[in-house]
Amino acid sequence: MVRWREGMQEMFYYIEKNEKNTTYYLFGKKILRIRRSPVKKLEQEVEALSSIVRSSVTASTMPKAEGLLRDIQMADLRILREFDRVAREAGMTWWLDFGTLLGAVRHGGFIPWDDDIDVCMVREDYNRLIETFTRLTQDDELEAVHYSNPNGKVNLIKVRHRRLKDLCVDVFPVDVCREEMSDEEKLKFSKELKQMIGTNRRKGKEQGRIEDYHARFLSLRDKYLPKVCAYDDAEAKTVYYGCEFCHERHRYNAFDHGDIFPVKMISFEGEQFPCVAQPDRYLTYVFGDYMGLPKEVHVHIDTKKYTPKEIFAIRAYGRGE
Repeated sequence: MVRWREGMQEMFYYIEKNEKNTTYYLFGKKILRIRRSPVKKLEQEVEALSSIVRSSVTASTMPKAEGLLRDIQMADLRILREFDRVAREAGMTWWLDFGTLLGAVRHGGFIPWDDDIDVCMVREDYNRLIETFTRLTQDDELEAVHYSNPNGKVNLIKVRHRRLKDLCVDVFPVDVCREEMSDEEKLKFSKELKQMIGTNRRKGKEQGRIEDYHARFLSLRDKYLPKVCAYDDAEAKTVYYGCEFCHERHRYNAFDHGDIFPVKMISFEGEQFPCVAQPDRYLTYVFGDYMGLPKEVHVHIDTKKYTPKEIFAIRAYGRGE
């Protein structure tokens, strides 16, 4: 169920339920309220109407975010610039990915309701990112750290603001192997990757340092997954997300090497950043019909939680003040 949050654009339909009523909204306006009762048939009818809307309205026409959400986006963009500068100086290979790449292709920048930046980086550079960023950054307000959420399901490196920790670039590792896979084999392999997270999480991330917890994923990878090779290996065939964090909402977590490499440049918020070699093919595997309106909107930050002092600080950082 999609719930309204400050800073999001009114889109299609969503449902709100409480103990007494079920209320239906279309384009942010209430269209029906009924007392709680079996409403499956009605929900199916509303879903059918939503499908018509999604197929006839393009997401690319949605206006940009405004207010605090836009301030957060601009602050994240500043972090991305510094990440890109460090990566170029160190000769690292990375690219915009997930919702950020989708936003670049579909909106020329942020998805209007998005509130973070996602990038992927080849494993050999990911392994040295924290040390390299710490050494080369020119922004003392930023840090690169290992991150795991409370349930140990999300594991990655964050390049983030030291005080305003919601402002960040999320960096995901990818591994490369010489094994060639059909679409059916990629689906099977993707399920195995998702199971890797559960296997490591059940061992408990509270035991020892977070760096040691993250390192265990590499041990699992080396034990159970195809032998990895360098991303620029002439015989490389398949690229797959690191087993630290596989996207459960994505059917495919493995892709043809030629869909990703060699990376090229794409415009994002009027600036040029690296992206995958075949963005249309890649985004189709990840999102399906990525140019249409999504069925659900996923946000990470509740903009109502910030104090006035924090709001001013976010705005100032995004403006370079």
